[in-house]
Amino acid sequence: MDINPYSDHRNAYIDRLNNNPLDVEAAVYLGNTYYDNNEPAQAIVYYTIALQIKPDQPDVKTDLGAMYWRAGILSYAERTFREVVGDFPGFANAKLNLGLLLQQALGRATEAHQIFRDVAGDFPNEPAGRKALELLQG
Repeated sequence: MDINPYSDHRNAYIDRLNNNPLDVEAAVYLGNTYYDNNEPAQAIVYYTIALQIKPDQPDVKTDLGAMYWRAGILSYAERTFREVVGDFPGFANAKLNLGLLLQQALGRATEAHQIFRDVAGDFPNEPAGRKALELLQG
């Protein structure tokens, strides 16, 4: 059963995107819908479309990385998170997600802990910084 609140509008957003292939809002909305419904393959499709239309969306690209991770495509997840970190160094969530991927999925704890230290130090007042500190202490 589809329990996502976005799903009632999914077809309308698909129609919007079909009528205007440059409708980034529709592509992101659809990506978020499939993200929330734990359908990574579909989310990847729509996040990729959104990024082709407008590449400077670190939040969307970070969600794309998360969907690669959820789909088990770990090399793409890592590459995507690293691209966001490189292109948008002030976007803490991507760096935190990279650390989590390294720690939880790739078994690279030493590298992950360095990333958590960086995030905690660079973003102490942001949720990602507080989460990184919690991960280091726990």
